[in-house]
Amino acid sequence: MVDTFNTYVNGTKKDTGIAEPPHKFTGLTPSTKYTLGVSRVAEDGRESTVTTIDHTTPALVIPVETITLAPKNATGTSLEVGEK
Repeated sequence: MVDTFNTYVNGTKKDTGIAEPPHKFTGLTPSTKYTLGVSRVAEDGRESTVTTIDHTTPALVIPVETITLAPKNATGTSLEVGEK
C-alpha cells in the first residue's frame, strides 16, 4: 500500500484516499475566503499534520460573446420627446 492524502476545506475533511497530487478543490463559491488543507496518510494509517493555506476564490466572470448596438429608430435619433 502507498501513502494517500486527505483534503480539508475550512477545517472539515472533504476527500480521503487521494492517490497522488495534484488535487482540485471543487464546489467553491466565487469571491469567498477559504482555508484549504492537505495531509498525508501513511501506510500504517497515521495522518500527518494538516498543512493549510488561505485562499480567496476569484469573482465569477461570465465571458461576453456578442454585443449588439442598434439605434432607437431608423434615423439613429431618440424617439423620446421632451420639453426644453
